[in-house]
Amino acid sequence: MNNNSEINSGSETVILGIAGAPGIVVGRLFVLRRDKIIIKREIIPQAEIESEIQKFRDAVNESVAEIAKIKRNISGKIDDEAAGILEAHVMSVNDVELHKEVESIIRKDRLNAEFAYNGLISKVIASLEASDSDYLRQRVFDIKGIRSRVLSNLRGMKQQSPIDVEVPSIIAAKSLSAGEVAQMAGSKVLGLITAAGGATSHTALLAKSLNIPAVLGIEEKYSLLKDGMDLILDGNQGKIILSPTRVTNELYRDRRRKFKREHEQLLVARDEPALTLDGHRVELLANIELISEVDKALAVGAEGIGLYRSEFMYFTHGCLPSEEQQYRVYSAIVKKMAPNPVTIRTFDLGGDKFIDETSRPYEQNPFLGWRAIRISLALPEYFKSQLRAILKATVHGNVSIMIPMVCDLSEVKIALRIFRDVQEELSHQGIPFDALTKFGVMIEVPSAALSADVIASHVDFFSIGTNDLTQYTLAVDRGNEMLKDLFQSFHPAVLKLTSMTVDAAKRACIPVSVCGELAGDPLAAALLIGFGATSLSAPYASLPLIKNIIRKVNYEEAKHLSEQALKMESTSEVRNLLANFLTEIFEGMSSPI
Repeated sequence: MNNNSEINSGSETVILGIAGAPGIVVGRLFVLRRDKIIIKREIIPQAEIESEIQKFRDAVNESVAEIAKIKRNISGKIDDEAAGILEAHVMSVNDVELHKEVESIIRKDRLNAEFAYNGLISKVIASLEASDSDYLRQRVFDIKGIRSRVLSNLRGMKQQSPIDVEVPSIIAAKSLSAGEVAQMAGSKVLGLITAAGGATSHTALLAKSLNIPAVLGIEEKYSLLKDGMDLILDGNQGKIILSPTRVTNELYRDRRRKFKREHEQLLVARDEPALTLDGHRVELLANIELISEVDKALAVGAEGIGLYRSEFMYFTHGCLPSEEQQYRVYSAIVKKMAPNPVTIRTFDLGGDKFIDETSRPYEQNPFLGWRAIRISLALPEYFKSQLRAILKATVHGNVSIMIPMVCDLSEVKIALRIFRDVQEELSHQGIPFDALTKFGVMIEVPSAALSADVIASHVDFFSIGTNDLTQYTLAVDRGNEMLKDLFQSFHPAVLKLTSMTVDAAKRACIPVSVCGELAGDPLAAALLIGFGATSLSAPYASLPLIKNIIRKVNYEEAKHLSEQALKMESTSEVRNLLANFLTEIFEGMSSPI
């Protein structure tokens, strides 16, 4: 659920949507015009049926050729994952079974191609829209884009596209297909806005890959956008300011200048270690979803990848990737980051991210249902295929494997047994891999945190996922806008479970990372160090600031701070304690909060 709303302030209007891709741009709006395609039911004379079928085939072939042309034109401007999204787009246009049904309807019912095609693909769209999987709902926009392209070609119509922008502009459209976003590579598009779409949509993934700031899902507020109007797009916060006042414009320009200046100052220590004043070392790692983010992480001084969300390959490919496809992606990331470490999390599908291949049964509460390690253990061939791909990539660098959402030791033991089986299979086949590859688990469920001592003796490392740990500890759906004030990662109960997990790792002499949003929160940096986290894994953009805080903190003081925090009775008390601590260490300087 997005937190779409409208705020009026004098002559300007603020719209809140979904943060699709980071960055702030100020510019003029170009609203893509979409001519409405009216589909009428027509009966085709018997003698014209074959020519009608040929007309449909020609329209499909033309659509495929158009996307192929886009791929050629942007070759070298996008990474392999972005190209994979376009390839999945081509596969969707070339849906053989759907085309057979369309041709069957034309022959059997003598219906015109537009009506037959639109009727069938609209059923596919309705099915996806009715899904309780956010991932499947996001694919609706791709299918609608395909429908529009094929129908336009059937009618001989030309719709406006991003390449029609002649001056630097911010693009707005009700929805954008993968092909349309890909066309923005190297174009005059400064940023993009859509009425539909979410954080896991192909629009968001491609915009992020292309470094184009984006705000998505503004829904009914889209009607407020007018061609040629001036606006500010803040992709960091998911905010759009329409017709900003001179004061607001200056404020944002100052904010951009200040951010750039402070970012440059922070990057002075890019190659310096995250070392406290009294010499305690903390490893700073990045969370990534795309290959293109590796270079961005290295540019800000990341010492490795603490969390690669492998399920995003499914989002980019549109289907579960093959072992070879996975191997190529893992290898590319590992080679780019070598010799620094890369931790690959196995597919965390389920919840709001699901795969068609599993024929998932209906679940009233998917976040508490069949997801993550539960799917992997229920479908061992998928799990083995992924483990094989990761292990084969270990020859290119320093790789660790991490299992999400374990609940107890029995799951860990079964996953470990499968892991050992795959290692043995690769050895027998003579396929090289690193036999010392580390195997760890995410602690993000209260039962796992309470069993951390037992689990620790069976794995090589822990990574604490504070997002889900907060959700499951407080029984708060983090995607539910009505409950957003109850989602509190600084809640004393969450902190106690985090501290317990770190202590269990210490006793087992294994490293422990924190990789949830808390790891990138300046307020939490000293607290997590004080607990004893050996590394923090956060969005790469937050790493310079987190390092700056660590280098101003005394480790012994951080430990004392964490002890105090565990005695607090409420979230507000914890936050006040941490805010006061940061204010003190940044006395006389600009505080990061």
